[in-house]
Order: sequence, then structure tokens, then C-alpha cells
Amino acid sequence: MLNLWLKRMHLKRYNWINVLKSLAIVLMVFSNSAAYFFSSEVNVFFRIISSLAAPLFIFIAGANLIFSNEAHFKKFLIRGGYLLVTAACIDVLIWRIVPFATFDVLYLISFGIIICGILRFGKSFDLAFGIIFILTSFLLQSNYRFELEEFGLFEKDLFSSISIRSNFKRAFIDGWFPILPWIGFMFLGRWAISIENALDKKVRVFSLIFFVSTFCLLTQSSLNPMRNNYIEIFYPVNGLFVLMSLAFLVSAISVTSYFSERTFFKLESKYILGRKSLAVYILHCFFIATFAETFPIREELGFFLFCILQFATFYAFIWLIELVYLKRIISNFPSPIKIIFGLNN
Repeated sequence: MLNLWLKRMHLKRYNWINVLKSLAIVLMVFSNSAAYFFSSEVNVFFRIISSLAAPLFIFIAGANLIFSNEAHFKKFLIRGGYLLVTAACIDVLIWRIVPFATFDVLYLISFGIIICGILRFGKSFDLAFGIIFILTSFLLQSNYRFELEEFGLFEKDLFSSISIRSNFKRAFIDGWFPILPWIGFMFLGRWAISIENALDKKVRVFSLIFFVSTFCLLTQSSLNPMRNNYIEIFYPVNGLFVLMSLAFLVSAISVTSYFSERTFFKLESKYILGRKSLAVYILHCFFIATFAETFPIREELGFFLFCILQFATFYAFIWLIELVYLKRIISNFPSPIKIIFGLNN
């Protein structure tokens, strides 16, 4: 019975999970690009909405693991290992910084895949682990260091500036996306997808009302300052943000899952950014690192033009790799290369 349910869910995945990934990409482009274009204080509503990209990505990464739940741990280890290589390649080749030092979102997801592969005890335990990891982070926030220094590859006295202890602390407590609390969102994502059938109309209405309520409360509260000019409000994560994010995530899953059953929602996967989310993320990082600081138009107009150029580039890229002869060329790449750069099917 479980296998039949997983097969059905796997077929639906290319509709609504990839749609959610696409939404996360749109929000990510806005939030990451804003750091390079706005010289003054950013609108509160925009900061809060942009902050939903990361929890959505991480939540979906956990949700995807339900399809591999019966697999051998080796599969989780290999999958997490490949993503770790991707994260390190982005740091070294695109950002030109030392890897395994500031821990961006791909590091978190790679660690999460491996830890979720170890802790597979059923949906009740996923819910418990998710809550425990998030609550533990609140207990450790007195150790949170807001300033986050990135080390260039060719800096003088580089090795004397980096310590294993500080890197370990960033990985768990105060990097860009530390294991605590963010891995909790992965466990909650796997839990939520396992009860997807129970997310009925009442749950949709309640979660939407709860999301709007917590969103309004956040707009009236004192938000965390921007970190290294990045506008997200979760440096560090607080309780109200967690509640708003979870309400948004449950709403997003229940609404998109509901519409995926309707004929008008049958989108072709090749037109959805989420189908190649890893490759699009790498392209986005390259675009930001290469063009953001030198883009000739600044402030609001420059920001919107820069975002539009990115979306146009993403769709052109997806269209190109869908061409038959390019598909054939890519199919001949070694499997590790396709996996690391998000070119596998």
C-alpha cells in the first residue's frame, strides 16, 4: 500500500513540488539580488516575503526524501556527498571564497540528507526531530555571532584566520544556514509530505489565516538587522518567524497539492524552473557574483531589470538543455558531473 502511494506521489511530484521549487527560486532571486541594489532601508513587507525562500527550499528538500525513505543509507550518503561537492565548487569557482567556512544553503541540505538518512523512524519521529532541532537552536542563540566574515581564496594569512572550532560553530550555530535550526525544517518537510492526504480544506483555511496573522505580527515587530547587506530576517531565526514560515509551508503544500489534481494545473515540467532547480541555483550564483556589483542601473529600477534578466536567462537555459542534440551531449557526460551540476533528470 505504501509503495502504491509513493508511486502516485512521485507522479504528482513534477506538478506541485516543482511548482513550489519554482516559487522558491523566484523569492530567492529577489532576496539575493536586493543585497546589491538597495542603499537605503528595504520595505518591511518585501523583507518578510523574501525571507520565505530559504525555508521553502529546505522544507521541499526534506519532502523529497520521502521518495527515498526505503533506500539503503548508502544512497543518502552518496546524494549528500555529491551536493557537498556542489556547494564547495560554488564557493571556490564562483564566489572565490574558502569552502566549508560560511555554510550556505547547499551545505545545510547536504548535511540534512545524510542526517535524515540516519534518522528514519517514521513520521511521528520526523515531527519530533523537527521540533527538537528548532527548539535547541533557541537555547544556543546566546552563542550566535552576527558578524560573518568570508575568507577569499588568496588572502594573506588565510590559514591563521580560520580554525576548525570556528568553522564547526558556523556549521551548527551561526553560519549562513546552520544545522540548528534549519535541519528541523527538513524533518518537518518529510513529515508534512507523509500526511499530505490529511491536508484538507479546514487545514488550508486555518494555515492561511495563521500565516496572514503571524505575517501581520511580524510587520509590527522589531525585525533583525540585515546581515552583510542581505535582507532576510532570519539572522538569527526567532519563534515568530518559525511559526509564520511553517504556516506558509503547510499552506503552500496543501494549496498546490489541491490544484495539482485539477486539469488546469497540469503544467509541463520543462516549463517549470523547479525541474532543474540545482542547475538554476548555480546559474543564479554565477549571475550574482559576475554582474550584480557592476550592473549599470541601481536602486529599484536596476533591481527589477536585473531580476528579469535572470529569469530570462534561466528559461533560455532550460529551453537549450531541452533541445534534442544538447540532451544527447549531456547524456554522455559522466554521471558525477551531471549530478554535481544539476543536469541529471
